[in-house]
Amino acid sequence: MRLKIDQSLCVGGSACVNKNPTRFSLDDDNVAVVSEQPILESEIPLLKEIVDDCPMQAISLI
Repeated sequence: MRLKIDQSLCVGGSACVNKNPTRFSLDDDNVAVVSEQPILESEIPLLKEIVDDCPMQAISLI
């Protein structure tokens, strides 16, 4: 599994960063970016919650 952010949809609300600052950050344009580290099985429940909570639905877990 991997995370994908549609940067054209992201408004930089930082909800993802607040819930998981190790995995998500904001770039210089205030758009979310995701670290490319392998996703651990233990992270999946929280990542699914973050995907569901994104107000712009800019994050996907593929």
